[in-house]
Amino acid sequence: MSASSAAPSQQEIEAIVALDSQPALRNLRITGCYHDLSRAIARVIGAANANWCTFASWASKTAGRFVRGELIAIFRDALQSDRLVANKLDRINHLIRRINASSRLDQLIIFEALKAPITQVSRYITDGNLAVFAELGPMFWVMCAHLEHETNYDAGLLARLLDEFELKPGPPEDGGQSLLRSAVGHFYGQVYERS
Repeated sequence: MSASSAAPSQQEIEAIVALDSQPALRNLRITGCYHDLSRAIARVIGAANANWCTFASWASKTAGRFVRGELIAIFRDALQSDRLVANKLDRINHLIRRINASSRLDQLIIFEALKAPITQVSRYITDGNLAVFAELGPMFWVMCAHLEHETNYDAGLLARLLDEFELKPGPPEDGGQSLLRSAVGHFYGQVYERS
């Protein structure tokens, strides 16, 4: 994103979502896009505080460890090493000590048994990272595009934004998106709270 642009374009967001055959690259681009959206949002509502996309960038970067399969490699390396993983969770260290005390065949069996659930969790995290970005990335882009130069509160514009996003009323447990509708309203209100 260039310094003069308001936010990543809708086309950029769609291109990222479409990277089905390259999940690691898609995660990297999602993380970068959240960063760019965070900066665009800061231009719209002010930079005094972190915004949702700031945290989403960090969360997507963290999810990348699962997307790239790094946790499997860390666990495999720990099994193949006589040392413990320095300063990691105590439960993992305890498990690794017990596994290191077992035979190499037992270690291989344990690794293979744990590899499938770790891989499945990685798939869930990859899918979740994509689903959240595919839903919210375009919304933040639209809000930044519509609100970057707004100077007067317009309830009609807010209603049009909510209609454009097609957010369903009702609680999340019933498939509704009232919390997201409320978040859009708060985001819109924050535009006029800038100092």
